[in-house]
Amino acid sequence: MERNLLFFDIDGTLITEDGRRYLPDSARDAIQQTRLRGNLCFINTGRVLLNIEPFIRDIGFDGFVCGCGTYIQYHGQPLFHNRLPKKLCDDTALLARECRMYSLFESADKNGIDPELEQHPEVIKLKNHFQELGREIQDFVGTTEFSFDKFTGWFEEDCDLERFMEGIKDSFTFIRRGEGFCEIVPKGFSKATGIDFLCDYFQIPLERCYAFGDSTNDLSMLLHVPNSIGMANGMKEVLDVVSYITSSVEDNGLYHAMEHFQLI
Repeated sequence: MERNLLFFDIDGTLITEDGRRYLPDSARDAIQQTRLRGNLCFINTGRVLLNIEPFIRDIGFDGFVCGCGTYIQYHGQPLFHNRLPKKLCDDTALLARECRMYSLFESADKNGIDPELEQHPEVIKLKNHFQELGREIQDFVGTTEFSFDKFTGWFEEDCDLERFMEGIKDSFTFIRRGEGFCEIVPKGFSKATGIDFLCDYFQIPLERCYAFGDSTNDLSMLLHVPNSIGMANGMKEVLDVVSYITSSVEDNGLYHAMEHFQLI
């Protein structure tokens, strides 16, 4: 039987985006069922590997496409990791500081913040969340070990957004995720490039790839594959372009979509 590749976003697709972070049993069952049929299931997320919680990993995925395609793992083994030059990391962090872009700098094994810009409510919330998980955010901006794969930013009225975007345009892609919230990814990398890497690795054509998402940072993969599935709770920009709209996370959307495409 021919194998298919399935790619799942996390927040708003696999689990709810509210504080409950609810994972329907039906989603877990559908992923297990389709893998028993020989299909390969990958998380495809803007998160770095470190920030994927154990309860998600324990579902039983074949691997992870993380950091918008900057890190790829299969059965616990890294297949790809894009590492940015140290000077680019330092210069970008300094620009973010000068422009007052409150940032979480993320890599496969560590998170970092700028100690001069740690007072934003979302940064504080993340620090508290990571501490509850026993995972610290390091105040390592400016140190010899500072590096990142991509980063997330929050900006307010005091942010010089125009200067920031001009300063990063040659090296990074700016993805607006909502009001005052953005994701910054190295040029040439996206959830779509992660899919292409694995298609080549497994010799599976795009026609047998399925992508599930809900947000603007999913658009690269949803527009890239012919079988794109948007969650009913997703953003209008997503629902306008996908090939199929399923029900919401809580209404067993993943299970219904996988039934529709005869993947289970």
